[in-house]
Amino acid sequence: MQPFALDLDMSLGAYELGVLIAYILFGIAIMQTYVYFMRFTRDSRLLRALVAFVGICEVGHTLCIGDILYRFSVVAYGQPTALISAPTSFIFSVLLTAIISACVQGFFAHRIYIYSRHLLVPSICTVLISLYVTSTIAAFALSIHNVTFRGFTTQWQWLITTSFAIGIANDVLITGTLMYLFARDRECSGSGRRQAAVNRLLKWTLESGLLNSIFAILKFVCFLTMKDNFIVLAVYIIEAKVNANSLLASLNGRHLPPSFRTSSRNLAPVSPQNVNLHGLGTLDSSTTDSDVEKRFRPTGNAALPPVLSVSSTSTAAAAGPNGIKTTSSCGCNGHQLPSLNSIEHDPIGKGVGANKESM
Repeated sequence: MQPFALDLDMSLGAYELGVLIAYILFGIAIMQTYVYFMRFTRDSRLLRALVAFVGICEVGHTLCIGDILYRFSVVAYGQPTALISAPTSFIFSVLLTAIISACVQGFFAHRIYIYSRHLLVPSICTVLISLYVTSTIAAFALSIHNVTFRGFTTQWQWLITTSFAIGIANDVLITGTLMYLFARDRECSGSGRRQAAVNRLLKWTLESGLLNSIFAILKFVCFLTMKDNFIVLAVYIIEAKVNANSLLASLNGRHLPPSFRTSSRNLAPVSPQNVNLHGLGTLDSSTTDSDVEKRFRPTGNAALPPVLSVSSTSTAAAAGPNGIKTTSSCGCNGHQLPSLNSIEHDPIGKGVGANKESM
């Protein structure tokens, strides 16, 4: 076996820097978790349980990487060769990282289904998640019998490489699909609140999804090119925190800025009394039929516009004044657009995550 070339700067130093960044991200994740549970009290129990489970895994992962650092820098102080051995806490941190990544990828895969109502991509993501978790569990079981980092990575390089490649493929597939769906909806949504909501989703996906993909690719490259240092370990422990924060940021990002604040409880159904007749005015619920006739009765030779439409997710047509039908926008190029309420408040299609604040 090739001797392990030890460089403290690139081994212990790199790992300590990774732990420092991971702890900062863990603090941000804890804050985001608190904000989520305080703000979105109406989310489904399944979604809240997912967030709680990811939070528990994050705590366990943080304890594991802290134990590794303590053993490397305190217990093994003055014994550089002790860094060759892989502590048991490292093995468990690998398992927790896989669980966190699987939960986050599963959430976004389900979000693809809710948004597109097609099973192809979510099914592929589910298969990739299963393969990723299975390969990681296999690596977890096999690593118990290997006492050194180099011994395990050399003997089971194909398994680790396969696991990393599957994770990259899934991250890229999820990010690319979500960006495609949101960009498509952006072209069809026109202007107003729907376009603003879609723009926010596109921005969040670009930021969080690309960050997850970048860390997954960076981890893969470091593993293939730098086996004699701990840079890959530093990237690996940071990746778990990035994944958790991307999930929490996506959920907490549903809190709308003041200019877009609304609640699903205030979304009135489509009817002649609340239809915005582009440029002609807005009919509120207190408007009577006689008021409608007076306000919108043609004068002289004036004619009403040939088409009056509303931006709504309802597929039913409502009869407007003078017998003119007002139809809702049901999609672009034949595909059905999701409701604005589901875009802003319902990321998994069950329950509405209403903000406790007045929106």
